Amino acid sequence: MAALAVFGINNSGVSTAINLLIVFLVIIWLALIYWTYADARRRITDPMLIGCATVASFIPYVGTIIYMISTQQAEAEPVS
Repeated sequence: MAALAVFGINNSGVSTAINLLIVFLVIIWLALIYWTYADARRRITDPMLIGCATVASFIPYVGTIIYMISTQQAEAEPVS
């Protein structure tokens, strides 16, 4: 049975390394989704905003980065 060739690479060792890298990146992406959800629940009281932050993090890596930038700006604003 032929192995799945990612990016057209047919070398067994390189293909295994690329497959492991893809699995690692997917695991990190899923962990970032969970982290965004948990952090939003801790900081935000509105369930709709928590859902929006979590859905935005489904955009691989970019959604979590945008969430992190927006929460830093909210923390920087002085509360009177």
